[in-house]
Amino acid sequence: MAARYLKEKGINIQEKQYLRAVPNDVHDIIGGEQNRWWWKKVKDLRDAGDTSVNISNVYQKVPLADVEAFEAKLASEWSSHWVTNGAKSADVTRVAKKLEAAGGKFGLVAGEGQRLKRLGILAAAALPIFDLIVGWSNPAYAAVTLDAEHDAQLQNVKRKYEMCIDDALSPPTYRVSKINAQLLAEAVEVFVQRFDNDAAIRIRTTMGAYIDLNLP
Repeated sequence: MAARYLKEKGINIQEKQYLRAVPNDVHDIIGGEQNRWWWKKVKDLRDAGDTSVNISNVYQKVPLADVEAFEAKLASEWSSHWVTNGAKSADVTRVAKKLEAAGGKFGLVAGEGQRLKRLGILAAAALPIFDLIVGWSNPAYAAVTLDAEHDAQLQNVKRKYEMCIDDALSPPTYRVSKINAQLLAEAVEVFVQRFDNDAAIRIRTTMGAYIDLNLP
């Protein structure tokens, strides 16, 4: 994309003014969202009849205006989590503290479903299972800062969440599978149980009932 921006816009995106610094956790999520958007562009172009498109050449086929529109959406989601060239130490500290705050990391993971919808990547029909996680896990936002064990449990939630996202973006059904939804519900239950057993029970019963009734 750097070559296209330079050729079509006369912009060198490697210049400092266009660079952003983000915490590693945020960097990984943004990179994943960008990758998912490009794969969706491959699907969209194939659906429109372009049988030659693949992940290697899609970067040359999507109009730059579409790329810029997507990057603007990313900025609206993430600009509060990054710093730009010339940032003060206070700015760096402010960004770092967003993840250090109670529930900060969990909020990034649990909010991904709605975030992908706003970015135009995930269809609304896939959202209920992800919204249930947020709806029944609100106590997690008030959790104490994660220790090593709890952080490992959160990483397990993230892995299971990503599996469900992959289901929702994959043909032929574009729906979360029952088995992956169950694995996600179990991972969230374990994560929440350490500080709110009642919430963990609600997750087990409510998500379990939804999964049994609605997922293949």
